[in-house]
Amino acid sequence: MTLGAVICVLDILGRDIAPALNLPATLVPAGRGQVLEVGGITIIDDSYNANPVSMQAALESLALRPGRKIAVLGEMLELGRESARFHADLAEYCSPLDTVVCVGAGMRPLYEALVEPLRASWHANAGEPLIRELSEEVAPGDTLLVKGSNRVFWAQGFVSKLADALRAHRATP
Repeated sequence: MTLGAVICVLDILGRDIAPALNLPATLVPAGRGQVLEVGGITIIDDSYNANPVSMQAALESLALRPGRKIAVLGEMLELGRESARFHADLAEYCSPLDTVVCVGAGMRPLYEALVEPLRASWHANAGEPLIRELSEEVAPGDTLLVKGSNRVFWAQGFVSKLADALRAHRATP
């Protein structure tokens, strides 16, 4: 049951909803918008699922954050014949950002649609080269959104590997 449903049920029953509104952030499941702070870098882990609407909403939300805004976007799987168009259409939502990294074959149309200052890199998968690139490029004050279908990032444990690499990179002189 989602938190929203719980709050609605409590309200209908005339119960106090305050405890439900003050749940700790640790109850947000990994990959569902969890925010991590690593060495002054904010990582928004939204790696569990992606579709055109949720991707647009995540990008709009990222655009409102302070500091340098970096989107690491994995392909949205199972979109059918319109997949290339859905991916390329995300370019307009990336325009307020500072840089975009694209991951997966399905993200190639977005990578090609991005204007040069936004287009950081394209990776076939979320492997070690991507983690190394991000570890070397991000800096304190940056916000990093990781969003894509769960097989791209979440199933690989990408965010925890990235966080470990950032900790290690910041610890070395």
